[in-house]
Amino acid sequence: MIFSLFCSMSFAQKEKIVERSAKKTPDWIGMSTNDYFSVSATAETLDAAQKQCMNDIRQYIINSIAVNVVSSENFYQNQTYQNEVVDILQNYSSQVDTKSAALPYLCGLSLSKADDIYWERRMIKNEKRYYYVCHVKYPFTEQERRNAIAAFKKIDNSYTERLETIRNNAETFDNLAYIDQALAELNALISYFFDDTRLNEAKMLQSRFRNMGGEVALATDSAVLGYFRYHLTLHGRRVFTDRTPKLNSDYAMNMRVVRDDDEYVLLYDEQGIAGEENKIDIKYSFSGHTLAYTVVFNPLENKIFVRPYGTIVVEPASSETEWVVNISLRSQTQNEFIVSAVEVYIPELSVLTMTSGKISFAGKGTHLLQFTSTASAQDNHDKQLADGVMKLYNPKNGMETDVKFILPYKLRKN
Repeated sequence: MIFSLFCSMSFAQKEKIVERSAKKTPDWIGMSTNDYFSVSATAETLDAAQKQCMNDIRQYIINSIAVNVVSSENFYQNQTYQNEVVDILQNYSSQVDTKSAALPYLCGLSLSKADDIYWERRMIKNEKRYYYVCHVKYPFTEQERRNAIAAFKKIDNSYTERLETIRNNAETFDNLAYIDQALAELNALISYFFDDTRLNEAKMLQSRFRNMGGEVALATDSAVLGYFRYHLTLHGRRVFTDRTPKLNSDYAMNMRVVRDDDEYVLLYDEQGIAGEENKIDIKYSFSGHTLAYTVVFNPLENKIFVRPYGTIVVEPASSETEWVVNISLRSQTQNEFIVSAVEVYIPELSVLTMTSGKISFAGKGTHLLQFTSTASAQDNHDKQLADGVMKLYNPKNGMETDVKFILPYKLRKN
């Protein structure tokens, strides 16, 4: 009692209340119940003191949520985890966007919602300096506390679900673009997770996905001169990519890769040199890793001096089922040659057959083979390549040769 009296007398001698918001000091100052809590702050201006009170209100609620989340989720009230949750909640409370919408109570804090505000303007006598003391009584019921905790857990569970989705997709995805997508997602998860269990799993998955780009392999399906069909694999399953590989060769021209279902076809015009290793280099890049493959071909193997090339163009003729087929030919001989038969499969039309009889050509260079055929349109757009066979007759020696070809096509419709 004597000590309290001495403190009051000491305060009276040093400081003086010169202005106050109410005649009587509220009895809720320094109190905290199941329905409200109070905070206090001092500053040179009332505005600054009120702003500090708002910061303290936000921090009180954040700490309350963090303590409940960490203890209820069996994190053994680990102080490190609790601090991490506090940082996460502070980040959410400072953002006015879709994230903050997930925690409406935390982000809707305002002095206008306070139950009561009491402030005093005080003067330090010996310094003749003034400052403000502000006290705020803020409502925070047990139900509001539970709602805030539930809102955070909903956000937290969404991060766990994202981790589980990546884990489940790790050995099932078929589009290689998912590697970069998963890595970006894992970076966000690693920045968020505050517990070792989920953090370690996310880092492990991150390491797995980083290595996957270097584990993609190229497998050959078939190859003939001017044509190389292949597919991509990852851990024994077929995968695909929309990326176009880099092609390089001193022995081929007009190189391009066309996707055909879950396979790829490298088309090229050989300009090989006998006696040398004629090759084409294929290079893909996946998540910082390079997949390199070399196609080697023999320019003299099954040498055909007349070959279809370029893009097959199919145009409508006089009726809905009649089509004009245009196929470019490249001849490396001055001799006459005769096209005696052609069958070409167009995915959207089925098989088109040359029925107009034999067509004769002569001379080295390019020629256009054109014929009319009938077929009905089909709903088949999976393939982008046409394949067929052409019979060539050499009148000089009487030999007939079957030339197989696979080329891109363009179907023009009315």
